[in-house]
Amino acid sequence: MTRPPPPRINSGVQPVVRLQTREPGPAKLHGEHRDPDGRATPETKAREVLKLERARQRTAIRKMNATHEELAVTTQVLLELLSDPAFVALLRAHGFNSIPRILHQRLMERR
Repeated sequence: MTRPPPPRINSGVQPVVRLQTREPGPAKLHGEHRDPDGRATPETKAREVLKLERARQRTAIRKMNATHEELAVTTQVLLELLSDPAFVALLRAHGFNSIPRILHQRLMERR
């Protein structure tokens, strides 16, 4: 529910004391600015958008780091397995005579 606008005085004289009734609502955050109608200012809106974008980017970075770590572990495990002659013989016995080029390149970079 919005607050009714203050009464207009046609004489051009502004009232000295204006009583403000504030409806209960969410508490303001420290540094949050609102215009007289109670709406957030453009600066506050921009700050909130930047805060959300920062959180989104932090989440993306966390996910990228986790993926990078998983890829490093997987690469290390594959290198260890492919260095075992018994494992390579087992792969060949089941018809796996080659590996994809991109995987081979990545494994050769890690050696």
